[in-house]
Amino acid sequence: MMPSFRSIALIALLAVGPHTAASAAGGPTVYRCGNAYQAEPCAGGSAVATDPAPSADQVAAAKDVAARDRQLGDALARDRAEREAQATPSQAIGIAATPNAGHGDKPSTRKSAKTSKKARKAGADSGDFVAFAPAKKKKAAPAAH
Repeated sequence: MMPSFRSIALIALLAVGPHTAASAAGGPTVYRCGNAYQAEPCAGGSAVATDPAPSADQVAAAKDVAARDRQLGDALARDRAEREAQATPSQAIGIAATPNAGHGDKPSTRKSAKTSKKARKAGADSGDFVAFAPAKKKKAAPAAH
């Protein structure tokens, strides 16, 4: 899987940016303090050698690579958009355009579900869903012998 243009540009900026600022200021010293790195010395910390700033040629080469990748990404996006525009939408398979013969020509006039009295009172005719808790079971009277 090829890295995206954005990830390459981000890597280039992260690699070039701090070194450019450091070279202008004479290069700050980095100290290792335990598991952390910082610009200020600490007790028991040691100075760490840093990579030199990239040369002007390296910066120019990185910019050229970023521009080339941007152009390639734009071309790929245009190609994909053209392919998607030319593609025909897929059709469902096996669904007939006309209803099957033998299932009746008339639509059913019967309601699909009966509406309870509670639902009719609550306004179920408005089309809103109305939920009800199930009725509590009545206790059976003890049988006489």
